Amino acid sequence: MHGRTNPSPSLRAVPAGGGEMDAILRGHDGTGSPLGDPAHWPGSLTTLVGVMLASDQPVFLVWGGARTLLYNDAYARLLGDKHPAALGRDWLDVWHEARAELAPMLEDAFSGRTVALSDGRQDRHGIGGGGASMALSLVPVRDALGGVEGLYGTCREIAGPALVESRQREADAVLRDNEERQSFLLDLSDTLRTLTSPTQIAEIASRRLGEQLGASRVFYAEIDGSLMRVERDYVRGVGSLVGEHSLAAFGPDLLTAYRDGAVVAVDDVSADRRFSAEARAGLASRQVGAFVDVVLFREEEWVGLLAVQSASPRAWTAVEGNLIRDVGERIKAAIERGRADSALRESEAHLAAIFAAASVGLSEVGPDGRFLRVNAEMCRILGRSADELRDLGVADVTEDADVPSSREKIAQAIATGHSPSFDKRYRRPDGSSVWASSSIRRLDDAKGELKNLLVVTTDLSQRKEAEQRLAESERRLQELNETLEQQISDRTTERNLFATIVERTDIMVMAADLGYTILAINKANADEFERI
Repeated sequence: MHGRTNPSPSLRAVPAGGGEMDAILRGHDGTGSPLGDPAHWPGSLTTLVGVMLASDQPVFLVWGGARTLLYNDAYARLLGDKHPAALGRDWLDVWHEARAELAPMLEDAFSGRTVALSDGRQDRHGIGGGGASMALSLVPVRDALGGVEGLYGTCREIAGPALVESRQREADAVLRDNEERQSFLLDLSDTLRTLTSPTQIAEIASRRLGEQLGASRVFYAEIDGSLMRVERDYVRGVGSLVGEHSLAAFGPDLLTAYRDGAVVAVDDVSADRRFSAEARAGLASRQVGAFVDVVLFREEEWVGLLAVQSASPRAWTAVEGNLIRDVGERIKAAIERGRADSALRESEAHLAAIFAAASVGLSEVGPDGRFLRVNAEMCRILGRSADELRDLGVADVTEDADVPSSREKIAQAIATGHSPSFDKRYRRPDGSSVWASSSIRRLDDAKGELKNLLVVTTDLSQRKEAEQRLAESERRLQELNETLEQQISDRTTERNLFATIVERTDIMVMAADLGYTILAINKANADEFERI
């Protein structure tokens, strides 16, 4: 009945419902079954199998003269250890212990009558157990000619007064445990939220958990490679285990369980076969008779271990194991948060010192352009206090003509991450303007989403003043050059005119220095010297 092959054509048309029985029936090749190959099953059987597999209630089919049993996952759970051997067998053989009562019901159903057993008689055909009562119904399935091909069966549990009371007590106990657990975890989380020291977090959580469970020893150890380090532990009647310990002492079986991330519970160290004689002796020397360990992971890496120990054997409950696991996760998260907060505070203090002492203007502004934080140099440039600026935006301190370009650069920084440097004029409270060069960089949060913008501003006043002085000097030099050129031109013209007059006159002209040394003579004078 359990041979596997490709799904039969008839069952391919049935939507897959998942589950164990769905897989078994779709892989059934009919070998050894009175029903034969599923490819040749009647359409009514194929349809009912699909309905049965899709149901989350216990449903079964009794088919043909051989009373062949088919069933779904919910019915398989009622079968207990009769599953999977019951599949494909005679239904009466499966429930042989109740044959005397079930046979007449089966005969009535195959005769065409719907049969129901719903008087709540406990476990009449061996289904259920543990005080359960079952309502059973068998519905005939007819072929095209009206004959009964098989039976469609359902089971429904009926709770009698004793069972109702018992289950109510169980539910109340579970509810109390859950409320107590949630209250404890909530109170612990509130306490840990205010702490930042890893040692203090582990110490307080261990004490709270030890008192809650009445344990002999509780500790949270941080794991580094093959060593675990215990800095604080809670102890009651036993010695402390503060110090470093090798993980190899746990042995290969427990280490494998730890790698699987399971809650490892040992009720009695002396009787647990996972320990060698040496390991048992080592635990006994530390007064460990029973324990629960939970390993905490960061991705695949072991980062911590929460251990709850009893000096004597103790039967740990699933509720206790879950509580220990939840506390371990909270300790790990609190330690990681505390370290992150401390690192962030140190980083922020360092950045704040740099921010305040920077020789350039620094300002953190929101995406809307409003100032959030400014340093002293930015206050000096803008002529305003930090408190004043926190009530203003970039546009409020920018000359109107430069506002569009400032907004454009902010949008560019938001879109691309940064903007190139650009010159602009800021407006001071007294109405004066100050030139500055600014660049903008986008600041993202841990998720990579826009948080704020950092604006770096350099005062250009001295540069602009120097540029103005240089321009004035160049202007004056140009004017001087033009004046000199004109004067030279005028003098040259005058000299040329005088030279022409002297050269062309018939009067003898001579130029001499104060020592009467002749420097120059005109043509008339030269001609007279030659004549003499």
